[in-house]
Amino acid sequence: MKTGKVTNVQGSGTFKELYVFELQLDNGDAGKIYKKGQDAGVKIGEEITYTINDKGSIKIQREQYSGGGGSYSNKSNPDVQKSIIKQSSLKAAVELCSAYIKSGNSVNSADVLRLADTFTHWVNGKETEVVAKTEKVVAQIDNTDLPF
Repeated sequence: MKTGKVTNVQGSGTFKELYVFELQLDNGDAGKIYKKGQDAGVKIGEEITYTINDKGSIKIQREQYSGGGGSYSNKSNPDVQKSIIKQSSLKAAVELCSAYIKSGNSVNSADVLRLADTFTHWVNGKETEVVAKTEKVVAQIDNTDLPF
């Protein structure tokens, strides 16, 4: 891998469905990059790390995220994890209550939030009394309307 500062960026047409840009670098290297959009993604004066092949195509190496494979991982932040658990618990509670309403029962927002708290406690490994009540609610739902 090489590094260099971009001294010139110039569009040079298209190749198939890609836009082609010619780059010149301060170390004397020159080559082409291919992009899906009309923005080259690099600016004059920007330092890049890259590889260049025999045909003169430049592949710019971007810094990888810690999650690898392009995914993002934030396991180190417990507040983010708590927020994700609460959001998914609320979504599950809304879906369950929606099915409960379809079976002819009524539910208010306090019921939904209580159920979401129950799911949050369950995910975090805390047993509650409400789990038993929730199992009764689930038993009353007509499972034929569920998509799975």
